[in-house]
Amino acid sequence: MLSKRSQHIPNGYPKGSVNAYKYETKTFITYTEKLSISKMGALQIVFSRKEEDDTSDLRYMRYIVTDNLSLSTSDILTIYTYRWQIELYFKELKSYLGLGDYQMLPFQAIVRHVDCVIMSFMYLEHLRICKLKEDPKSKQCRYARTLQMSYVVQHEVRMITIAYLKRTLKNGTFSKLEQKLMEKLPLVA
Repeated sequence: MLSKRSQHIPNGYPKGSVNAYKYETKTFITYTEKLSISKMGALQIVFSRKEEDDTSDLRYMRYIVTDNLSLSTSDILTIYTYRWQIELYFKELKSYLGLGDYQMLPFQAIVRHVDCVIMSFMYLEHLRICKLKEDPKSKQCRYARTLQMSYVVQHEVRMITIAYLKRTLKNGTFSKLEQKLMEKLPLVA
């Protein structure tokens, strides 16, 4: 993940307080300051920018603030890198699994709704992992998100229903029905 790199001190920073961290292919210059701010208490602020960005232009500077003073600069940056995945997680819960689709209900009903949404997400993720174990080289399962996995479940349910109809109906009747059903079913990516 993050690895400490050679010390590089850009203009304007006090000597000995700046670190450079390499994350994937990007190198960040950081400066960490612990401050006590009234009505907020003790805080740790990490000032960070990419190594190649202009040091005089503050638009390139990122500020990360935490009240956890025991974290190292490396730990703070590592935790911050998860931020985008968390944003995607909540977007998928809202967009595809209906996290925000409740009306004013008793608090317990809202809690149950959130529980159902999270269980649905966990089931889809479990299904994705199981399919990935069956075929570890499957790029479709490796990079599939919530929406794609919900399509996989819908497709499997339809195929199970068709198999049930095939077993229960006479062959001549089923072949015409199967042809009509397959024309109407959407393709799964």
